[in-house]
Amino acid sequence: MSTVGSILYKIWGKVSNVCLAFRGLSLLSKEETTLALKPFLIHTVPASSLNLPEVFDEKDPNKKIYEAYTFPSEEIYVWKCGFKKGFISKHGSVVIDSKVFCTDWDHRGIKHRFWEKDTRPAKSVPTVIPLLSHHQNHQSAIALTGYYDFVLLLAAKLSRIKDALGEEDVAKCFITYHSFGGAYEREYLELLGFNPDHYIDSRTYKLSGEQVIFGNLGTWKPNVNEILSLKRNIENRLNISNQTPYSGNRVYISRKGRRVIENEAELIELLKEFDFTIIEDKGRSVREQIEIYRNASFIIGPHGASFANVIWCRPGTQLYELFSTSWAPDYFLYMAQINNMKYAAYRDDSHEEIKNDLFKSLCQDIYVSIPHLRASLAAILTGGRPE
Repeated sequence: MSTVGSILYKIWGKVSNVCLAFRGLSLLSKEETTLALKPFLIHTVPASSLNLPEVFDEKDPNKKIYEAYTFPSEEIYVWKCGFKKGFISKHGSVVIDSKVFCTDWDHRGIKHRFWEKDTRPAKSVPTVIPLLSHHQNHQSAIALTGYYDFVLLLAAKLSRIKDALGEEDVAKCFITYHSFGGAYEREYLELLGFNPDHYIDSRTYKLSGEQVIFGNLGTWKPNVNEILSLKRNIENRLNISNQTPYSGNRVYISRKGRRVIENEAELIELLKEFDFTIIEDKGRSVREQIEIYRNASFIIGPHGASFANVIWCRPGTQLYELFSTSWAPDYFLYMAQINNMKYAAYRDDSHEEIKNDLFKSLCQDIYVSIPHLRASLAAILTGGRPE
């Protein structure tokens, strides 16, 4: 962000704080939120840490994509409160006795379009679970918007809440947040034992109730225990385990839209030489996506949200990510390590690196050197190099 942009952002923040305070709302910090909600704490997920290995570029073994380091994730919580004196803001913030709790990193949700009057009709339900206090901005590179964010942040949080409630009938609870607009949202609610018909978009009604049950978000790469909770709860629901027979497919996950392979036709011809199945980028149910990843022994494709599904892979499955010149985050290396998978990565160096523009970096396409990739795949698949 430029200096002018940073100054304007700070001014906007102060103006929004004043306006919200004029309406009688007090914005609590994360620390103030945790302290105020301590009497209502019903579940704590302990902090986790994960050692991530150094990763060298498959195109050039002398170039390192990632340094080895340890990623820590803070402990996370679930709270249950009486809610007769509260409501859910249109973007999901929990407000009780005029206090706005900071559960999901910051107050960007309740500050979004803060000048607009809240005209939502009131609606009361017995138990409400607000999943996220942020609005979804599909034009922004930094907002929570898609499949990765929903699965690894919201669905994982809902799994944590399910664990906290134990034997309680979670299907009776009502879920609210600002919808991502994906069919997968209802599927995940159902797979976790909640009633998808009890979902209410927070922009539609001003919800209150007898009680509110909610949790916080931790780090961008989720707590290891949180991911294992999601994996356990959904695999139990689908009655699958590592002993379930599988085909051991080699699959290429194609990608449309932003960040595609420029020479994909050539790449596909190469992959067919190694008996890869080509998975087209089209709408699939969550169950279908889980089946693809559960049945794979080797997965390759451009970095993208579909790889959130690697949490369903079996231990030992090979993940091979193709990165652009400008965008190579280690989200899925992290997931692969949690799941005891093998990992390799290729980074395109044929384009100029984009700096100081996150959105353009995210969208940069990828060119794959076919000779380099052929040599890399041959070495991995024939055991031509040590693991």
